[in-house]
Amino acid sequence: MKTLTTILTLALITISSAVMAQDFEIPKTGAKIYLTSNQMELSPNADYTFDLWVVRSNKARRAKFEAPRLSGSKDLEFTVEANSADTDNYKVTVKTRDVAPGKYFYTITSKSTGVQRISGTTISFIVGNSKSVASANSN
Repeated sequence: MKTLTTILTLALITISSAVMAQDFEIPKTGAKIYLTSNQMELSPNADYTFDLWVVRSNKARRAKFEAPRLSGSKDLEFTVEANSADTDNYKVTVKTRDVAPGKYFYTITSKSTGVQRISGTTISFIVGNSKSVASANSN
């Protein structure tokens, strides 16, 4: 009876941790970049950090991809650092120093050193509170 209780407890812990993990769709080929949110509201003159993940297909498990990069206007400053424990998880830091309030769009991409392709994604940043953004866009 103790063995059965132990097995059921371990199964429950395993199932609950799997449910709590990030639930991203695995691509059929190549890899895909995922974010928890594709839109962020930021305050001026501050630093923010968010995570992004490279989710690989079974065929791309051993493929090598460069660190993701954000391309768009030069207004916001980004640094991308790989997580040492998980090479497919990255921490992105956004600096909003001397940035005018408004909405900024960026594309997140990466390159492969082999035949596997990676699908990028887009993200938008709203700098300043919603009232100042609305008034800045109305002119």
